[in-house]
Amino acid sequence: MPTKNAPVNALLRGGLRKPDEHEVLTHVEDLDETFKLRVENRYDHFAPTDEFVRRGDSELRVFRYARHTYIAE
Repeated sequence: MPTKNAPVNALLRGGLRKPDEHEVLTHVEDLDETFKLRVENRYDHFAPTDEFVRRGDSELRVFRYARHTYIAE
């Protein structure tokens, strides 16, 4: 999950119903592991890529949408 007040270090691209151009900036604890982001009743999973982009003074690791899973009730 994103951490408040942590520096942005990742760019998430794509999503279940979003075009590939959709981007979210966030903080990811482990840049080498798949990151999951809670969206309503599911988790969207984003896989790290070898790509990095520069936004302002920051270099961000690019993650691409990989799949989703639903939250167990």
